[in-house]
Amino acid sequence: MKYNINGKIYRLCNNVRENKDVRLSFDKLSQKTFNLSFENWYQNGHWTEKYLPYVLLDGEQVVSNVSVNIIDTVWKNEEKRYIQLGTVMTDSEYREQR
Repeated sequence: MKYNINGKIYRLCNNVRENKDVRLSFDKLSQKTFNLSFENWYQNGHWTEKYLPYVLLDGEQVVSNVSVNIIDTVWKNEEKRYIQLGTVMTDSEYREQR
């Protein structure tokens, strides 16, 4: 899906895990932002369908992200499904644009 933000076209992608180029670009931004790599986590099979990054791309470069973590748990003997938003990041060159 494409979005026009201040006259510039960006692409929204939520198929990060299985798209190697997007996944590696996401990883590059997470290393730059948090000094955190997800690639070993992915390679070792820990990145499941319960971790869903939503990335914004400028061309082929991931420039922003918010991830959804799906959490299944039991609360007061009742099964619940919650979500947590995390890994919120925007490349420093793309921040504070109006």
